[in-house]
Amino acid sequence: IGTDGAIYVADWYDPVVGGHQMQDTLNFGRIYRITPKNKKLTAPRIDLSNTAGQIDALKNPAVNVRFLAFEALKKQGDAVVEAVSNLLKDNNPYVQARAIWLLPQLGEQGKTAAISLLKDENEITRATALRSLRVTVTDILPYAVQLQNDPSAYVRREVAQALAGLPYEKAKPVLLELVKQYPENDKWYLNAVCGAFSGH
Repeated sequence: IGTDGAIYVADWYDPVVGGHQMQDTLNFGRIYRITPKNKKLTAPRIDLSNTAGQIDALKNPAVNVRFLAFEALKKQGDAVVEAVSNLLKDNNPYVQARAIWLLPQLGEQGKTAAISLLKDENEITRATALRSLRVTVTDILPYAVQLQNDPSAYVRREVAQALAGLPYEKAKPVLLELVKQYPENDKWYLNAVCGAFSGH
């Protein structure tokens, strides 16, 4: 994905499927640029020297640009919690998700902001917040306990996955709560819970 939002596809000719034997003597290939019909895309100016530019870059469709923005914002820590939190109001759910992933990596204020999202009305926000905390906290169990009776099976599946690998005696009370709430015929839920029980 380019910084302009276009999709770029690199293709080349090779008489052997899979490209394991480069036998192309013609050096024949193409790069396709795919854009929305009747829409002119332009590459934005990227400025990572200040917070506003970093926030804009975090919204960029190009993964390498987002990475640089993420790392630059992370270095600023608590100083950018408010600016990053404002992205939670963005119309693009992917931009919201990037903010949720970044928040707990911004220090204690960011972690507190991420924890507060465990009570958000949106199930995807709650699940993403739990995932982001798994990356940053040393003990996920208190947050798993908080969400063990979440009304969303989607969120409870995330709780089960968060418990995988924990000592059984620690995870057992929450796992048993999750089993009690098994929604019939939900194979995703079943697999998540079974994965957490694996080895115990």
